[in-house]
Amino acid sequence: MAKVSIGLMLKADRSLVRHQIPNEEILSFKKYAFKNEVAAGVTLINSAYYYIMIIISPSIPTILVGGTLLYLGLVFSNKLFKRSFLNFEESKIRERLNLIMAKSLKAYDDGEYQKFLEALSKEFKIGVSLFKLRKREDSISPEDIISTLLGYGFRSDYIAYLLNLLGEVLSSGKIRVEGKTTKDLKAIAMDVFNGALNKRLKEEAKELDNRIRESQKNCHINNVNPLNKFIDFVSLKNNNDNIAQEHKDDAQEMPFTSRLEEIRNITIINQAIFDILDAGEEEIERAIKSIKKIQDSINRNYQFVNVFKWRCEILEDLLWVITGKELPKESSKESSKESSKESSKESSKESSQKSSKLPLISYTVNDNGDLL
Repeated sequence: MAKVSIGLMLKADRSLVRHQIPNEEILSFKKYAFKNEVAAGVTLINSAYYYIMIIISPSIPTILVGGTLLYLGLVFSNKLFKRSFLNFEESKIRERLNLIMAKSLKAYDDGEYQKFLEALSKEFKIGVSLFKLRKREDSISPEDIISTLLGYGFRSDYIAYLLNLLGEVLSSGKIRVEGKTTKDLKAIAMDVFNGALNKRLKEEAKELDNRIRESQKNCHINNVNPLNKFIDFVSLKNNNDNIAQEHKDDAQEMPFTSRLEEIRNITIINQAIFDILDAGEEEIERAIKSIKKIQDSINRNYQFVNVFKWRCEILEDLLWVITGKELPKESSKESSKESSKESSKESSKESSQKSSKLPLISYTVNDNGDLL
């Protein structure tokens, strides 16, 4: 049954997400690291000048004024050197995380799930990784993964996408962790899937949409005001409010909240598939609620829905095939559903001809539980 579940699971569309931190943001950290290093060097040279003046003219005024300036210069230069180091270190961490993501996705695309898990759990700085899963007592905290990746500049839609992949890999039966059974790994996978539905991801996506709308309003003012450019040039602090151009370009095509919603729908569908195949009474009730939730999402985001409506109908069919139960219909929605039935049939026919990924109801299983 586990093999059947994995065979029926849907994949999120990777073109919806960016799996790398923008180079623009990484270069920004390097730029401010360099500017702080230069400023620290200049301050240190000035401090050396005051030190020489004290030696050459050891008068009381010179000692008081020069000593004070020497002390302040040393303190300030030390602070600038530390800030330069931190900015440079931040850029290196982001580059390592980008490399980890690239290697992880390559392993996933090649079907090497064990390598995917190993690559994703690699340390990105000394003693720190997204998770550790090598022994029986190890586990995965989706909340920690979310906090870490958001903190280093990954978008919430990609984090949800990554958690979907991780949940799929953990429940695939194709990986081995010392001391953990397939059942243990599936339990961790369910927690990871739930992580993709974390409300913080939704809040961050909404905030990014709002920031981009505000930046578009102020774009003309910022472009024509030379003072803003000068302030940015001489500033020694990294302005984290700047939004990478590729995020702005993506927002023109589709809001981040809608991107996230589509990936979360994939998560909910896959959770419903597991529940339907478990066929327990509580699981079936939960699957019915999940299907209703997806239908509500489709109604809210109809302009960005691709083939989700058709997928949802197939999920309802799967529920009926496995359990003999139909999704309860509210009387208030029956008439509207009937009126859109013919148009949905036409679109589903076209979608079935164009997409080879979606024929869930046509899967068959042999005696060993393998998909044919």
